[in-house]
Amino acid sequence: MNTTPDHDLTLLGHLRELRKRIINALIAIVIGLGIASIFARDLFDWLQTPLLAKLPADSHFITLSLSEGWLVYFKVAAIAGVALSTPFWLYQMWAFIAPGLMKRERRLLTSLCIFSSLLFLAGSYFCYRVVMPFGFSYLISMLDETGIVFLPQMKSYLNFGLAFMLGFGLVFQTPLIIIFLVRWGVVEVKTLAAYRRHMIVAAFIIGAILTPPDVVSQLLMSVPLVLLFELGLLVARLFQKKSVNERQHVP
Repeated sequence: MNTTPDHDLTLLGHLRELRKRIINALIAIVIGLGIASIFARDLFDWLQTPLLAKLPADSHFITLSLSEGWLVYFKVAAIAGVALSTPFWLYQMWAFIAPGLMKRERRLLTSLCIFSSLLFLAGSYFCYRVVMPFGFSYLISMLDETGIVFLPQMKSYLNFGLAFMLGFGLVFQTPLIIIFLVRWGVVEVKTLAAYRRHMIVAAFIIGAILTPPDVVSQLLMSVPLVLLFELGLLVARLFQKKSVNERQHVP
């Protein structure tokens, strides 16, 4: 199939626009990284608080290489820089795809981005404030009267803590995933509701896999996951009823 000159120009214009948006997004991320690097040590101190609070007062982190400390702080700054610049690079993505969307689709995508970000932050913060302290208490208690000295390593703890918070941030996306599946007709609410028992079992399996092997930590992930599933069903029903009412009022 031959392409017309106008089509080639349009495609070239889209590619140029995409390159411009990518460059702007990268500049925003680099600036965010530069700002976050100033506070990298403070951010890592904040991240290590849940563990140090469960250890003796004179406890501290260790490093096994000269470069480990620098790498840890750089990783913290990079992640914080991406998070800090999120509104800017999300806007670049939005500015590129928005012209091709209808008004209703733009509103929906905007709401999706906002609520997804809020749910992710809520899940990560819940993990930091509630789950990590309980989990660390259990894991540390396993070393009592064993003669084993626990010396937390910077790199290992950073990877563990970030993975833990990321997992909870993703789990808290459950309501949006359900709404998305129902809204686009992939599955019906009644079908999801019929598999409620299976979802409860799956929630406890996920909790057992992603949390330390104690009942409290598992419940702290499994129970919110079940509640988020129910919340997703509730909101999806409201969306479904709204869609039906809108179709009924269409002349």
